[in-house]
Amino acid sequence: MSITRRSHYLPQFYLRYFTENNSFFEYDIKNGKITKKSPYGSAWEPFYYAFRDIHGMKNISIEDKILSLNENKASGAINKIVDGIPLSDQDLVEFMIFMSILKFRVPKFREYIIKKKLEEYKKDFFKEFQNEGNKEKFIKKFNKSRGHDSGITVNNFMEKVYISDEEFEKNLFYYALIINGFNHIKDFIKMDWYFIKIETDTYFITSDDPIVGAEANKYNLLILKVFGIDNTKDLIIFSITKEICLILNKNNNNKTPNIKGYYKINGKRIILEINNLIFKNCYRLIFGNSEKIINEVIRSKG
Repeated sequence: MSITRRSHYLPQFYLRYFTENNSFFEYDIKNGKITKKSPYGSAWEPFYYAFRDIHGMKNISIEDKILSLNENKASGAINKIVDGIPLSDQDLVEFMIFMSILKFRVPKFREYIIKKKLEEYKKDFFKEFQNEGNKEKFIKKFNKSRGHDSGITVNNFMEKVYISDEEFEKNLFYYALIINGFNHIKDFIKMDWYFIKIETDTYFITSDDPIVGAEANKYNLLILKVFGIDNTKDLIIFSITKEICLILNKNNNNKTPNIKGYYKINGKRIILEINNLIFKNCYRLIFGNSEKIINEVIRSKG
């Protein structure tokens, strides 16, 4: 009997912030269905992060070590945000790492990296290792890093390292996720941070691509008037919970994140405006704590 590992591209702890009585409603734009789900039962694929290592073994270290460690630390930061407790410098770092990785761990990015970059990376890979000297250097470095002889030779190098197109795709996604996830933390540093907390019975949704880039001038967003911002282009929108949304406004003068504070709003038009942007940015799925909110977003878009 085969065992399937549920690998969540949206962390379960994050999805729980959008639940009502431990469940939420998921809307699938491909089949048009709204389904009641739990965080455990949604936003996952079997062995999503697994890849074949150099020995041909299935490796899930990215999920068990890198992602889980960051999620544990980021959940503490989010709990502070929910409770209105100021974030420490370390909290900010962990939260920015979480947002950055979240931006690149989703299916939309995986599809992009495989479709747009696969042939380019394959070309570079084969160019790099068509030289036997380069293969020998790699094997020597690999063995040294592990303290033992791996048994890899120049003759079986391609068989052990490349394996197949399918496995290369998975390794490419793994590589791109880690590199982009940590390199793009700077995207959130040169930003003014505005936390929005709602005071109404309309809530924020989230999606399977929750870090939303938006051109504020294009949409003429109402929320900017609340902040007293007249003109801006580069915004990032991230609904942290069903009641709290983070708006990031680019400010090149910042050397550290500039937290402007919490803004309480009760305007349903503003919330629906933000939800519409989240919906437009999604890959396939959106999530909300009630079917009513999901239907409101669908109607307003259509």
